[in-house]
Amino acid sequence: KNINCFFYYHAKYTNSHGVDYTKLLYHNENKAFTDKNRDLFKLLFSIIQKGQDREELINTITAEKITDYLLISARGLVFDWCLHDGSYDLISAMTDYMKLLVPTFQRN
Repeated sequence: KNINCFFYYHAKYTNSHGVDYTKLLYHNENKAFTDKNRDLFKLLFSIIQKGQDREELINTITAEKITDYLLISARGLVFDWCLHDGSYDLISAMTDYMKLLVPTFQRN
């Protein structure tokens, strides 16, 4: 639930800046996306780590790796949104994607 909320607000924030601004950020020279000291990474990592501590999420994959997987997926979706010039609702799309992806990491 917290992970889905995180990505809802991530999409909302991205959407609020608009597709043209977002396109300026999405290029291979922007190493901020891989910075594990970035607040975005640290916040999601913390959410995932707490989920593992509460045994809501699997622990066969590290919190860092789960964080990477989810951020890579979200980044891909935002990039696709940019490629389509913001022609679809990013917030709805992110919500749908995360509803499919997050259960992969949940305990049964």
